[in-house]
Amino acid sequence: MDYRHLGRSGLRVSWLGLGTMNFGMTTEEPTAFKIMDRAVDMGINFFDTADVYGGLPIPGHGEGLRRLGGDHRSLARSGRRPG
Repeated sequence: MDYRHLGRSGLRVSWLGLGTMNFGMTTEEPTAFKIMDRAVDMGINFFDTADVYGGLPIPGHGEGLRRLGGDHRSLARSGRRPG
């Protein structure tokens, strides 16, 4: 995987990112976890998420963020949180 500097922050992120917009709306949690695990396996450490992904104002609002980073369920569960 190729990496790029993120602005002037000094952070290096994968040139390819994973969008999580449908996590919670059309992608169930076990499938979302498998997708994120595979992305990490491929060297992806850049995830696009937002608190409005997952549906607004319906239930599931923010599920993409919660599944990835809000409570770290996926990456903490596997012990593979990207650095």
